[in-house]
Amino acid sequence: MEKQSKTPANQPNKSKVVAIDSPEIKAMKKELEELRAKVKAEPLSLEEKINYFQEKQRKISQLAKLDGFAEALVTIGQDAQEASEQDEFFSEKFAVRVSKRSNSYREDYDDVLKIQNPVLVVEVLGYALERINAKRNKLKTEIEA
Repeated sequence: MEKQSKTPANQPNKSKVVAIDSPEIKAMKKELEELRAKVKAEPLSLEEKINYFQEKQRKISQLAKLDGFAEALVTIGQDAQEASEQDEFFSEKFAVRVSKRSNSYREDYDDVLKIQNPVLVVEVLGYALERINAKRNKLKTEIEA
């Protein structure tokens, strides 16, 4: 006759018992909520999926364009900074212009404002770069979501 085990078949195996409020359970619950939010955010129908990915592609192309602007501004800013070290009041090489179209039929623009002070040019470029970087960061988070 075979020896029977003393533990009933319906009793769970006691390999590892985890408390309900343990860090492992909390981490799993957090991960579960994140995954649920991701699934909820994804489109359901084919048309929604197409629109979702087209919007994502539009944001990616915007980000690429802003990356190019940021690189150009950094390069120009470095050159303007060097020019400001030579003469901090005037530069023939760098200027910030605000122009107004003189008439709607021609492509001529009249300068309303022209700043040739390299220190101010560097500050304007720095401000523009800050705004571009803020927009880039926003787009990156939207793309990753």
